[in-house]
Amino acid sequence: MRTPSRSRLTTLLAGLALAAPAIASSDLAVVPLWDGETLETLTNRFGGNPLAYNLDLDRTTTTRYAGQAGYVIKTEGTLAQNDWGFIQAPLAAYGPAGEFATSRDLTPYASVDFALRNDTGEPFTIQFEIKDYRDGNGHIARMPLTIDAGRSWQQISIPLDLNDPGWQRTGIPAGTEHDFLDRTKSLGMVVQANQGTAVDGSIYFDEMVLREPGGPVDVATAPINQVAERLAKRQWQAIWGSRNRVNGLMPLHSTNAGHGAINVTAAMALMLPRAVDNGWVPQHEADAYMTTLADSFNTIMDQATHAPGRYFNWQTLANDLVPEETNIDTAFLALAMHRYSSRESTPDDLRNELDDLRNRFDFAAFSDTTGPNTGWSLAYNTNTQQMLGGTYNGYGGENWVISLAAHLNDDFHVDITEQYHSSVHREHDFLVDPDKAHLVNSSEQFRPPFVQWLLPLFVDTSDRGDDTYPIASLAGNPNRNAELYQQDVDAYFAAINRAFFLQPDAGANTSDGPYAQYSAYDDHGYPDLFMPWSAAFALLGDEPAGEAAIRFLLENDLEGPFGLSDAARWTTNAALPSEVRGFYDLWNTTLSTMALFEYLWNDAADYANVPEVADALDKVFNPLIAGDFTRDNLINADDIDRLSARLGLTATQAGPMYDLDNDGSIDAIDHAILVASLVETDLGPGTGTLVGDANLSGTVDLLDLSILAASFEQAGGWAQGDNNGDGIIDLIDLSRLATAFGQSINLPEPAAACPLTLGLFLTHRRQANA
Repeated sequence: MRTPSRSRLTTLLAGLALAAPAIASSDLAVVPLWDGETLETLTNRFGGNPLAYNLDLDRTTTTRYAGQAGYVIKTEGTLAQNDWGFIQAPLAAYGPAGEFATSRDLTPYASVDFALRNDTGEPFTIQFEIKDYRDGNGHIARMPLTIDAGRSWQQISIPLDLNDPGWQRTGIPAGTEHDFLDRTKSLGMVVQANQGTAVDGSIYFDEMVLREPGGPVDVATAPINQVAERLAKRQWQAIWGSRNRVNGLMPLHSTNAGHGAINVTAAMALMLPRAVDNGWVPQHEADAYMTTLADSFNTIMDQATHAPGRYFNWQTLANDLVPEETNIDTAFLALAMHRYSSRESTPDDLRNELDDLRNRFDFAAFSDTTGPNTGWSLAYNTNTQQMLGGTYNGYGGENWVISLAAHLNDDFHVDITEQYHSSVHREHDFLVDPDKAHLVNSSEQFRPPFVQWLLPLFVDTSDRGDDTYPIASLAGNPNRNAELYQQDVDAYFAAINRAFFLQPDAGANTSDGPYAQYSAYDDHGYPDLFMPWSAAFALLGDEPAGEAAIRFLLENDLEGPFGLSDAARWTTNAALPSEVRGFYDLWNTTLSTMALFEYLWNDAADYANVPEVADALDKVFNPLIAGDFTRDNLINADDIDRLSARLGLTATQAGPMYDLDNDGSIDAIDHAILVASLVETDLGPGTGTLVGDANLSGTVDLLDLSILAASFEQAGGWAQGDNNGDGIIDLIDLSRLATAFGQSINLPEPAAACPLTLGLFLTHRRQANA
């Protein structure tokens, strides 16, 4: 788990306070579901479109409980006494029925809450209904609610404990309540004119939310690790709960019930071990799922030429949506299966089945070593039975992920060195900060954040040096480069007063724009567009900016049961967004979830240390220079500060490269080794220096004392005088400087006494105060 940098976050927020749109504190445990605030006006944020009988449903902006809009239910004429009508809110799109029906998991939630206002002038009864995937009255839970004739808003809370005495259950035997809610198909409201009068007029409802158990969590003040973990768990559970229970496929997007996607499926399989370790999924259930998934993809491979396609029929597994077989999505799946089979807890028979399956993937067929644009071919067209023209030859993670997966393949092995460096269209660039210059695709239209983060989501290369790209000036390390990219992008948006709107990324637009690879470099003509899900990358690569953005997004309800919203448009300095999508591309959601997982648990570092994975990476990466944590070929104050931020963590939490004495913990000894033996000074590289040498001159002198005095009792790092790594310049740092005052790395004997140093310090303080 990464350590928050609170001082930098405070500085960022203080600098943006006057420019930021007004925000209100909100409860992370309250999850928007159906509130009229999204672009798809009647679609709830789980993805279903409503049905109605004897009633009309419409969105309204005139009578609402909160926000910009709500909903109005109108009777079609008059509901005569004892007549009824209903509004049903499917939580998923309609498609195949029975066991193949798409459904959602409501077991993570404690209640469904909403506000209701009766403008009919007559009392009536509402039957609140829940149906499961069987979608019939033979399996249903009903809770009757008597609504009086008053015109004021009422707060209604429906408990999701089916053992609550208010529920009337049909076809839900005792002990099956969890199974019923685990596969919820729809929520409904039946309006019954059964209070002695007919009902005619308008009924308003708004702000339907799902409430998580455990009490409120203030988004504005809760520790960011708590916020990130709650969000990661919600996103994981929503997609996991939407899986095909017959064949294991994950859905393509939230409003599609007809097809599953290999990339979403692979991402969820990749994260499944962490879900098991966290207690979210039992081990036996995870093993059963992976067995089902292997069986399904063996069936798919029986019909394939080289590799699986991108999308599959939800029921038949046919590759009937896009006539392609894909190497990149197949690589995602291959690495997910390899990671799962690498776990000690995986049963031998399942391990063998997973290994046999991924060895069926013919990566060698996609490796173009002779054409004018050598590299991994984009895809195999199943109609023409030829590879599509073009290759993955621009800077980004596709080449690296495919190369690693192909290297780990026994039957269609392609050595990682063959195509790893075929990303030849690359250059250094930056938006605002030349010190954050980073490698990107040579074309600005192909620079979205996700391509920077693609490999780091699978394997962490932080403890390695630059890669072995043949042009040394264009070599780099994917993890470090992604961080530099993210920090520069975040600085750019802060400079144009959009620091909280992180960030444009590849995806669909909102109402009138195309799918494109949006980025800070190329907004494709939509300067107000951003993808909230991509803020998780900012948290991973630039924690203070990412933390501020995620808190802002959650406080403004750019979220839902699938987590951070897919896309939104928000004009700079406007008080509210102009458009928010309720639709979720679940590949984007899984990328966001993977980034949150890496921020919290860094499982990619463990996978990078699996022997065969480490051996592969050794072939395309140079060793890391000990102490060069920023991988800039310098060991300076930035590296000292990086280690200082991880003091007190284990080597597993911080990363093994910070454990310089290999004792399993990051502590004062590691700090001392870095300072005394590895850091560079004005006298040359690797000389080491003395405690208190803030400017790394090799001598502790008046310049260092002046630096410390200027930052005394303030937050700062080594370059500001913090020589014990606690982030504060105080008397401890002064005392340590005093001990070394006048000494030099080539003149070890002391040249002055501590009292003189303290006297000089007090003189500096008096001058500063004056």
